[in-house]
Amino acid sequence: MARDREVVRLSILRGRFLKPIILRALNTNQILILSELRKNYNRGISAVVRDLSEEHGIAESTLKLNARILKDLSLADFGDRIERKPAVLTEFGRGVIEVIFGEISG
Repeated sequence: MARDREVVRLSILRGRFLKPIILRALNTNQILILSELRKNYNRGISAVVRDLSEEHGIAESTLKLNARILKDLSLADFGDRIERKPAVLTEFGRGVIEVIFGEISG
């Protein structure tokens, strides 16, 4: 019981202190992509970028650059022209999303 309370307390503190840092480190387009990947259903990064571009009026090239940055930061993973695979959040990316949107689980 005490351990469970400690886990919850640490999760709340993590969110409270990390959220401003994460929001300052990531730009709006990167947060938009992470948010979309959170609900991505077996789509490649090109499809995700295309849909976001149409929906938000952001250039595909801008979104692709930001997706590449997220991959370089190990927040997202996706294939390329040779190795096709769905775009997904990494475990680290899911943790960042939890902090940003307050989806903290014990």
